[in-house]
Amino acid sequence: MVHLRRGRPLPRERRSDAPVEQAPVLATLTHLLRDAGLGDRQAFSRLYDETCPSLFDLVLRVVRDPSLAEDVVRATYVEVWTHSGRFQETSQSPLSWIIGLGYTRALASRSPI
Repeated sequence: MVHLRRGRPLPRERRSDAPVEQAPVLATLTHLLRDAGLGDRQAFSRLYDETCPSLFDLVLRVVRDPSLAEDVVRATYVEVWTHSGRFQETSQSPLSWIIGLGYTRALASRSPI
């Protein structure tokens, strides 16, 4: 089992019943990201809980190494915490922004062939 923080496991498999980002979820993530940008640690924790499984699944598919995927996810959330003010609500959803940061980091972390 993979653990990133506070003993919370990440799922190894993508759940087929995982909800697609819908309007109420989108609004909640937007508020959480905005509040995290203002230094609200509880909002950041909730944002992490809501988005980490999706991010980890994607990063693991890119890097194909669970340990490296954990490192990339950690670094991505450090970037989310420090740069959440860069998020532009009008151009993308919070999940898309976080996934984009993680995907870019995952690609950069892969060793050259």
